Amino acid sequence: MKLYEIPNGTRIKLLEDSQGPPGEPIYPKGMELFLQNVDGMYATCLYNDIKDRTLRAYPRAWTKAEIRNY
Repeated sequence: MKLYEIPNGTRIKLLEDSQGPPGEPIYPKGMELFLQNVDGMYATCLYNDIKDRTLRAYPRAWTKAEIRNY
């Protein structure tokens, strides 16, 4: 399913690589995120890095993802 089809406040796993806005990194397939909301072309998501800091990610709204239940 695509990010714009997933409800806000859901944990997800990307099923394909996704480029963010210009200047943002590519978010790799398999990355787990917390979907906050979809606003236009991009979704606002949260994730934790290696140092356990909460960071934001902005994958494309049409990126394929699956819902993670745990």
